[in-house]
Amino acid sequence: MDLIQESKRANKAAYQQLIEKYYTCFYKAARIYLRSESDLHKILSSTLEKTYSEIVNCKSEKDFVLWELKLLFPKAQELRNANLRKKKSIDDEKAQLNYDPLTINDLLKSMPDEYKEIAFLYYYVNLYTNEIARLLHVPEPTVVNILGKYRIEFYELVKHKEAEIYYERV
Repeated sequence: MDLIQESKRANKAAYQQLIEKYYTCFYKAARIYLRSESDLHKILSSTLEKTYSEIVNCKSEKDFVLWELKLLFPKAQELRNANLRKKKSIDDEKAQLNYDPLTINDLLKSMPDEYKEIAFLYYYVNLYTNEIARLLHVPEPTVVNILGKYRIEFYELVKHKEAEIYYERV
């Protein structure tokens, strides 16, 4: 059964199946920017409502996922920035984070914003660089360049975290 075609016919059960199929992906994408469960659910529900109301424009499941992520990233980033402005300082925010050493999600969160979306789309959603470039409206060499910088930055973060763990134990 083609869930997109069924959803276009206002079949709520088909749309629900479509959401259940990709919910983890959407949740992880929003989790890059947001820690609060209530913020996560607020963002996810608002973007999923928007995609449901305009699903007639979707051609395939892949287009649906890309469209949802395209709506999700800016909204999550906007809410995160609003939450940060409410905080007294960025130092307070960092002090409140309780990282488990070397968890990939936490390392991804600590990366610069310019790397997060591309790294998530490449490593979690498994999109090709040309698809990411088309989705984000940037040249493909820019995507490849950012992925290279991400790998270097990731390596440095892992080295730094390993050094912290070593010195904590000594």
